[in-house]
Amino acid sequence: MEVAINFTDNAFDFLIRSSLGLAKNVHEEQGLKKSLNCSETFPAIADYALLKDKVEKLCHELDERAKFQKLKGRTLTIEFRSDKFKNKQKSYTCNYYMENYNQYSKLSVQLLDQAWPMDPCRQISIKL
Repeated sequence: MEVAINFTDNAFDFLIRSSLGLAKNVHEEQGLKKSLNCSETFPAIADYALLKDKVEKLCHELDERAKFQKLKGRTLTIEFRSDKFKNKQKSYTCNYYMENYNQYSKLSVQLLDQAWPMDPCRQISIKL
C-alpha cells in the first residue's frame, strides 16, 4: 500500500476502483454554475467604435446565455488582450443583480471607457 502515499484518498480510491472495473461510467451533475464567460478573438482593432460594437455583441451573447441558464450576477469583468498579448482587465461589482442586455452593455461600455486608450486589441472577454 505504499502507492497510496503518493495520491489523495479520492484519487487512490478512483484508481483502485478503475483498475478493478468498478468505477462509475456516468458523471454526476456538477452543481450550480457560478459564472458565465463570452469571448471573441479577431484581427487587431485600434478603433474605439469597432471595439464598442464588439463589446455590445458580446453583451448580447452573454444575455442569451444568462437567460438560458437562468443566471444573474453582480460582478461584471471585461478583459482586453492586446496584439502584444498584454492583458488589461476592468471589473465592477453592483449592489444589485444584473439580468438583462441593457445592464450588461451599459456597464461594459463604461469599463471600456475606463480602459481606453489602449494598444490595438485582438481579444475581448466578458465575464458575469
